[in-house]
Amino acid sequence: MDVILPVLNQVQPDGTLYLKEYLLKAGHARGLSMACQLNGQLFSKVFIDNCGLTEVDTANLATGFASLDKLSSIVLRRTVVGLETIAKLALTFIKIIPDNLSTLKIERCQISKEATYDLVSILSNKNYLRCLSLVSVNFDAESIGVMCELLEKKNYLEELDLSDNRLDPKLFLPLLKSLGESRLLRHVNIAWNLLLNKSKPP
Repeated sequence: MDVILPVLNQVQPDGTLYLKEYLLKAGHARGLSMACQLNGQLFSKVFIDNCGLTEVDTANLATGFASLDKLSSIVLRRTVVGLETIAKLALTFIKIIPDNLSTLKIERCQISKEATYDLVSILSNKNYLRCLSLVSVNFDAESIGVMCELLEKKNYLEELDLSDNRLDPKLFLPLLKSLGESRLLRHVNIAWNLLLNKSKPP
């Protein structure tokens, strides 16, 4: 069954649903989610940046994304990401190769400490990501501890971006030690963290 929605005109030739400052109201989010559930091949990558979504809207979209057959990349920027969204996105993390999610980027989103903890906990249990970006999220000591566990376990990460999290040295030092355990990592971005005791945020 084909579903025609104006937002699907934003699907690019490479299969990316590209939505930057594209206003999505609650009805649009529900409709797009339903379309994904009806047709698992609508697109293979998602880029959403500042589209005016509420927490409920983002969770609705995540439900639909989890129904896609081969979703390889999710990028969420300047978006509300709550606990329910993380729970729904978790269904995409466990898909095995070659249908796995390989890129996840949560950047400058409105995300609580609880949601950040849930996200890294789920990823630590199982994921096949090659690229992970958690920029300006809401880390605390507990979520950093789980992030360390993720890095020390077997993983497939080649790129990791933890920039702009304002991590102080007490939080960053254990993370730095764990980075050395992630053998496949080739690119790491740790800019805009407080790496030294005398560091000050810009």
